[in-house]
Parts: sequence; structure tokens; C-alpha cells
Amino acid sequence: MKHKNHCGSGKVMKLHQRCVLFLSALLILAVFSGCGPTVAELGAIDYTPLVRDDWPVSMPEEQGLDPGLVAELYYNAAELETLYSLLVVKNGYLIAEDYFNEGSVDQKDRLQSATKSYTSALVGIALEQGCLASVDQKMLAFFPEVASRISDPRKKQITIRHMLEMRAGYP
Repeated sequence: MKHKNHCGSGKVMKLHQRCVLFLSALLILAVFSGCGPTVAELGAIDYTPLVRDDWPVSMPEEQGLDPGLVAELYYNAAELETLYSLLVVKNGYLIAEDYFNEGSVDQKDRLQSATKSYTSALVGIALEQGCLASVDQKMLAFFPEVASRISDPRKKQITIRHMLEMRAGYP
């Protein structure tokens, strides 16, 4: 019995043609879209952090980041109508900072989404490092001192997963 090759040359050729077509379309799109900001536009971007006592400041290249890419990040951020500030932190240093759309260093805003993302990332790290066994662990296991004050049996069932999914029953 002859072995059938499922990756026959006809299929490979069609895949190759699709890839060439896709890459050609991508190249044409890049040419007509202007390929992003010019070097002069990026050079005009000032993302230098404010020097304060509350955060050590550094430069992108000192922390292993490409200053051109950081400038492009801030160039694109300035185009977003709903963005008020953008700070970049690496290795414990504030390396870039700017404010948009009348935002300021003193402006306080709702941080729920950012807080959820940050907390989820930290939970992932804790799981990876073995500090947490599972997101299905009950929250009261971490706060045994308050367990006797909880009278609602539903609250005793709240897990880390419920908290991460914002399904713990709290506003």
C-alpha cells in the first residue's frame, strides 16, 4: 500500500501563493498608509518623565528599550481621544510620561480596568510560582480572622476566580 502524503506539493504551492498574495497586500497597504510617523515627527515627541521624589527616573535606552519605539507609542497615544495619561515603567524606573486631552499629573480617574489587569497578572505570577494552588481557592482561606463574622453562606463560597471575574456579588 502506498503512503499518501497529506502535505502534497499542490497544497504547499497553494499555501505559498496565498502567503505571497497576503504579503503583497500588506506591502501595498503599508505604502498607501504612509507607514506611520516620520522621523521628524517622532523626534518632536517629548515623553521625558517629570522628576519627583516619589519615583526613580531613567531613560528608555538605560532600561533596554528602543527610544524610537517609545516615541512611536506616545505618538499613537496622542491620537486617542479617551486617553489622559501614559506612563511607562521598567525595572522599577519611570522611563516615559506624558498627558493628553487635558489630562494632568494631578488628575485622578477611575482605575478599575487597570487594577483588574494588574491584579490578574499578579495572580498568574503567584500561580506560576506556586504561591497559589488554584484560582478556585476560597477567599476566606486567606482571611480566617474574618470567617466568624460572615453570616451569608454565599460569601463563604467566593473564590479567587469569582473576584477576578468580578462575580463575587459586590458592587
